[in-house]
Amino acid sequence: IAERYESLDDSQDDTEASLEQLLDEADEARKQFEELKEQLLENPEADFHEERLLEQLQQKQDALEESVNKVAEKMEELAQQMQENDLVSEDTMNMFEELQEVVEEVRTPELMDALKQLQSAMQNMDMNEMQDALEKFEFSEEMYQERLERTLDLFKKFRVDQDMEEIEERAKDLSETEQRLADETEKLEEEQKQAEDPQDANSDNEQPGERKDELAEEQELAAEEMKALGEKMEEVRKRMEEMDNMPAEEMQDLMEDTQDQEMSQKMKDNAQKMRENELQEAGQEQQKMSEQLDQLSSQMD
Repeated sequence: IAERYESLDDSQDDTEASLEQLLDEADEARKQFEELKEQLLENPEADFHEERLLEQLQQKQDALEESVNKVAEKMEELAQQMQENDLVSEDTMNMFEELQEVVEEVRTPELMDALKQLQSAMQNMDMNEMQDALEKFEFSEEMYQERLERTLDLFKKFRVDQDMEEIEERAKDLSETEQRLADETEKLEEEQKQAEDPQDANSDNEQPGERKDELAEEQELAAEEMKALGEKMEEVRKRMEEMDNMPAEEMQDLMEDTQDQEMSQKMKDNAQKMRENELQEAGQEQQKMSEQLDQLSSQMD
């Protein structure tokens, strides 16, 4: 389960980076427009310099349009990845679909239409049309910037919600793993007692020992997954701190409680106990950690 979420995280990181780059590119286009506007207001009779500025702005808008298309494609791939692997709840998927709708709103022709009008006005030396085109572009550019910012904000909120669900699912999965290990450890302890019974002539003395090593290895893998889960919780806490109206302090308290329980280290200790044949104590710890992880999962709901 962790590998599927890690793959999703990589895809989301890529998409978020593309959105941030898109905002930077839009800011550059705005600066180019401000320069062109200032030049035209000072000198309405456009010369080569103004025409060159307009050409550069058109090229920048073309590049922006292509970048928006790529972001939309990445989001479509993300949606498919989440649905195919059943990685998000219906509510979170609905939020993502709303996000995709906002991206579609960004993909509007108003900016390019205003630039074409401006180009025509500059060629015809039509001051009224030029002023109208400048106002239209400025208004459209502001709307464009707002939609991009809203897209990024929604995407960050979506990631936090999805991350919370991920923590819940991974904690639940680990809880089930620890419960299964506790059951298997108890069973192994019984098998060892039977093997030590001289009346049980058919006991296989090798099998309990082999199974003990297998369970210890599984416990070590669970310890690594628990460590990764703690790192994920820290990542989500940092994301929350960067956003408004997010329960970062509650997440901090939950994370500290989890760290205080030292489950990753206890799982490693458990693996060693199993190898040293301290099965009863190991099983009790596994049962306790299963309950703690189940409680963590419930708190994320």
